[in-house]
Amino acid sequence: MYELTHGDSWKRSNSWANRGVSACLWYGVTCDSSGSRMTVSRLELGANSLRGPLPLGDLLLMLPNMKVLDLRNNSLTGILPDNVAKSSGLERLLLANNQLWGGTLGPLGDLPRLAELDLSGKRHFNSLSGTVPNLVQDFLAIDVADNDPTGINREACRNVGWNDGNVGLFGCDGIACPVGTAGLLGRRTPQSTCDPCPQNRLYVGVVGCDDGSPSPTQTPALTAPPSLPGSPSLLFYPPPTPFPSPVPYNANGVTPISLQNENEFAVLTKFYTNFGGESWLRREYWTLWSVNICEWYGLRCNDQGHIVCRLAEGLARAARIGPGRNLIAGTIPEGVVFGPYHDGLAFKLEKLVMPSNLLRRAIPISLSRLPTLRELDLRENSFTSFRISGDGYEGLSNLQLDDNEITGTIHHDMHLMTELEVISMSRNKLMGYIPPDLPELKRIERIDMTFNRLSGVVPDLSSKTLAIDVAGNKLTGIDPGACLHEQWNQGNVGRYGCDGIACPAGTYNKLGRRTYDSACVPCPSDIFIGSVGCNIAPSPSPCTLECLNGGFCKNTPFSVEWCTCPLGFSCVRCESESSII
Repeated sequence: MYELTHGDSWKRSNSWANRGVSACLWYGVTCDSSGSRMTVSRLELGANSLRGPLPLGDLLLMLPNMKVLDLRNNSLTGILPDNVAKSSGLERLLLANNQLWGGTLGPLGDLPRLAELDLSGKRHFNSLSGTVPNLVQDFLAIDVADNDPTGINREACRNVGWNDGNVGLFGCDGIACPVGTAGLLGRRTPQSTCDPCPQNRLYVGVVGCDDGSPSPTQTPALTAPPSLPGSPSLLFYPPPTPFPSPVPYNANGVTPISLQNENEFAVLTKFYTNFGGESWLRREYWTLWSVNICEWYGLRCNDQGHIVCRLAEGLARAARIGPGRNLIAGTIPEGVVFGPYHDGLAFKLEKLVMPSNLLRRAIPISLSRLPTLRELDLRENSFTSFRISGDGYEGLSNLQLDDNEITGTIHHDMHLMTELEVISMSRNKLMGYIPPDLPELKRIERIDMTFNRLSGVVPDLSSKTLAIDVAGNKLTGIDPGACLHEQWNQGNVGRYGCDGIACPAGTYNKLGRRTYDSACVPCPSDIFIGSVGCNIAPSPSPCTLECLNGGFCKNTPFSVEWCTCPLGFSCVRCESESSII
């Protein structure tokens, strides 16, 4: 796949095609354990400049345990192969905004676990044809807008739970606008209708009409609806036409405004304020008390009117920062997550995934008190500290904090996080020892502490099949018991002993540990284990931006230089005095 899609020109291709690095550590690849082996379960390479033929059939055939395939916003070509239906475990298939064409959508009807299907061709990219099939799922998010389908299987229109219940409300129109019409989304929702478009005589799901009305590549003029009593006027993108009244849903979706949850309203309003809601590209109804929160853009509710699902794409588009990218800047305030809102939005939060943004300062300690939190992914930001409250994070299984600026030591209570399977904190500024009581983590499968300033000894752990990487630190030894785990690091510890964990002092290689094709070679000047260069200290690419008022320069994951500013200053070079975070 790397060769077919011009991997040498991808935006990010960390470790790809490197036989010395497990494929599970390649950029965009996630693995799960399957018996005694690790198998690929997720491949997420969206917006990564892939181009050329899409080897979808081979991918799904050779990676039978794939659950998530996300290749959106690239330049891939080809058709959907018939054998796509053989990937019975596929849960999310996201191929929007490529250059796919022809073929048929029929085979997709045989995917029993599919929960999200996005083949939309916004900007007139994809042009898949045929009929939108019926699928066996009761709840499915499906988007086929702006392709060339000519119809919808009528059975699919009976799936009342599809597209957040919109199929139950609007029938087939909730999947795709019919022939002879067009809509801003290519399907009907409470905020977007399917309007007459005589020019569309062939296809369902058309976005924009060729009669001069706005198309997906044209940004409509921002307009404001009439101000409601006690509410500020808001700008909308795209503007609802006309501005719709909230729909009083029944048990299929949203509860009436009379049952508005005050705690959740307060939490979401604070979220909007702290993350620059006024700069979001879409923010319909946000902060309006007169509109039920279940109607706010990007939110979903259960039958009782409580927010239950992730905040959708509108919340990930905050102030524009960098060349053509939308990133979230600021901090995660304590009150948004927990604070006084114990029965509100975040108390039952299961995943907080906000990588590759410009978030700063401390990761809120209140996060550790969330009893249902399972995944915390804050990679590639500018956080400076990570704290735990007592026996906090008791249910957390996946902790990923790579590429931040976290200082201090590894928290001494981390051994109490007994559900942990993944700890990844590479490329920070951690110091001190690796806690000797980490062996109490019985479920741990992967530890990545590379390129910090850790010292002391690598401890023994009870896991039998651990992937551990501690290269680029100031470690001086390894507990002999750790070197007896023959299955660690894909069997390299069994083959090479301690060298399979870290190259000994006085040696080095590019990985900092021995593999079948990368031996540890002499370097007499190295006094630490796990060295990746001889007299070469690993460091990030130089940052040339001149920061003012005590700020310091940082390279973001997208090669955008950014100044981390002290309190009271803001803007690109910390040149402006401001109370804004």
